[in-house]
This record gives sequence, structure tokens and C-alpha cells, in this order.
Amino acid sequence: MLMTAPRVITEELGGSRLARDAQAGRLLEWYRPRPQSETQWRAYLREVADTGRAGSWLTPLLPALQPDAQAADRVARVARDGGVVISTGQQAGLFGGPLYTLNKALSARALADLIEQQLGMPTAPVFWAATDDADFDEASSTQLAVTGGVHTLRLAARPPVGTPMSAAPLGDVATLRKELEEACGSLVDPSPLAAVIAA
Repeated sequence: MLMTAPRVITEELGGSRLARDAQAGRLLEWYRPRPQSETQWRAYLREVADTGRAGSWLTPLLPALQPDAQAADRVARVARDGGVVISTGQQAGLFGGPLYTLNKALSARALADLIEQQLGMPTAPVFWAATDDADFDEASSTQLAVTGGVHTLRLAARPPVGTPMSAAPLGDVATLRKELEEACGSLVDPSPLAAVIAA
């Protein structure tokens, strides 16, 4: 059987008329226009940074972040020197959830690094795991690319409706873990997979 290579199709974000109009910059009474030049980015980031100087936002934030030493230094520099935080997040998901969760985290870091390098403003990325979210249907599965298509792993133990995912028991995931390991095949460095599975 001859298998064809997958095609990547890029589409506009779409959404409701409100979402499309906001993306197109047609709702200036509600949303400021996106910066389009280095000068506009500098002005926007300076305005954002200045709003953070009114209070000490770092003290209550650090216990929630629990950063390692390097990340703590970066966030502290932002607070001390009047920088900005690039923030995003996603509901927790089985074995890390969909790939876009990782993409969001990496994009926040890349944007923070670019702002620091290109504009010289202290910038720290922050990724929130929205563990208070109660969408079990979204959090309970993950999809794996396997030979011949896509394989879905799904938790069987459904908690009561409205249970935050941080309080939802996983149940026995030994079989799901084995399927994940098999789908990953032979890894040069298996430690990242082991870390995801153990988390």
C-alpha cells in the first residue's frame, strides 16, 4: 500500500464576527491596534511596563510560579528594571495534551527572547497550567501520530461534572503509558518522555 505524505493546510483563525473584526483591527473602540513597527512595539511595551510599576506584583506571583533559579532571576529582573511578561497558558491535558500546548509555551518564550534581544527590554515568559479548568473532555485525551494515522489515548475514569482537573483522579494509566511509549518508538534520549509520563 502506497502512503502519501501529509499535507499542511494553513487557514485563518476565523471564529465569530466579533473575533474576525478584532483580528482585522476594526474594533478600535474596544481593542487597540496591534503594533506594526519597532517604534510602535517600544511604545506599547513601555506603556505596559509602566502600569506594573504601581504595585509590587512579583511578591504574590513567585509562589504560584515556583520558578527555578534562572527563571526566578529573569522574572525578578523584569520587576526590578520595569520590563514586561509574555503570558499564555492551557488547561492541563493527558501526557501534556495537544501539541499546541507546547507550541504556545515555546512561542511565549521565543517572543520574550526576541523582545529582549531586539528592543532591549527585560522580558520574561510565563506559562500557566490552567488546572482549575473543569473540561474533562478536553483534558482526558491526547492524540499520537502512529503508522497509518492517529491514535487517541483517553482516560476512562470520569469525575463528577465541574471537577477541576487538579482534583480529578487519573486512575490506572499503565496501559495508556505503554501505548505512549510504543508510539514514541526508539528515542535517542528517553528522559524527556520519562519526565512527561512521571509528571
